Amino acid sequence: MTNETKKKASNSSKTQVVDPSELKVAKGSNYGTGRRKAAIAKVWVFPGNGQIVVNDLDYKDYFKSDVLIKKVILPLTRLGIEAKYNCVISCLGGGLVGQSDAACLGVARALIEMNPAFRSDLKE
Repeated sequence: MTNETKKKASNSSKTQVVDPSELKVAKGSNYGTGRRKAAIAKVWVFPGNGQIVVNDLDYKDYFKSDVLIKKVILPLTRLGIEAKYNCVISCLGGGLVGQSDAACLGVARALIEMNPAFRSDLKE
């Protein structure tokens, strides 16, 4: 199984095979996970034009509040690269505030995975 990935169900011993071509992210992407309270955000960051998608919606339509929208893109704006990278975010659990904080942390972790030199700028 060279081109397939296996995914185990958390409470079952059955194995589900997922074809990588079905994934909604680019191959050259960097991954980061963010957690806040009960919310979990899985984030993929890859070169693009600044488009951010959360659970198949534009991030402005998903979060709606200006404060939450700014929180999600905070790592990108702090580095001045918000127009150079696209993000695909999958949020689960919690409320919108927890999800936006988790997405912020996930974006930051994905950016640090991409370039460890970003770490010092993000910690400020």
